[in-house]
Amino acid sequence: MKTLLLKSSVPLLIAFLLLFTACAQNDESRSKDTSPRPDSTLVIQAGKEIVTDAFAAISNALGTAMTRGGIPHAIEYCNTVAIILTDSVSNQYNVEVRRATHKPRNPKNRANDMEMASIEAYMQLISDGAELKPRLAFQENNVIFHAPLRLVTFTCLSCHGNKEDDIREGDLAVIQQYYPEDEAIGFDLDELRGIWSVTFPYEYFIAAEAADGASN
Repeated sequence: MKTLLLKSSVPLLIAFLLLFTACAQNDESRSKDTSPRPDSTLVIQAGKEIVTDAFAAISNALGTAMTRGGIPHAIEYCNTVAIILTDSVSNQYNVEVRRATHKPRNPKNRANDMEMASIEAYMQLISDGAELKPRLAFQENNVIFHAPLRLVTFTCLSCHGNKEDDIREGDLAVIQQYYPEDEAIGFDLDELRGIWSVTFPYEYFIAAEAADGASN
């Protein structure tokens, strides 16, 4: 009788051990795949720093182009260099940086669904006269930072304002030459042009903390 009980228990014991081992492996893989969720304050601080650098890179490049050849040259330069500049900032920080808008000049900058949600939220805040703060979206292993992009100088209207009042006829022709599907005109001063979007892997903040610890 004891022999029969032992024989019948062996398959159950093996099944239990296999189940336990599988669960342990699944828990281990989850711990390896998922990094700790970073603190929102750190994400906002890093996002603002990166957006400031990206904005400065594009603004300085366009300013130089305008000095050399006026608005037509700046339009041509922007056509070939703007995305390259944001990509260079992405590579510098090991993140994904992009400008997204509901009314793109370059089709590559058209907002996706998540970006459109932030654009619409910022538009509502502007309508309400409320403060525009960064927006965060935490995903499984990434956090996405959004910040508003507004037209803050009259120079911006030379390329993005009303074609009757702000954009010269010759400049409009150059815009249409380089951007035949352009939607990025008709804006007013201080209007929302779109957003900055920065996608951080969670590992970005682990590496940053390690670097800070090493320097201290």
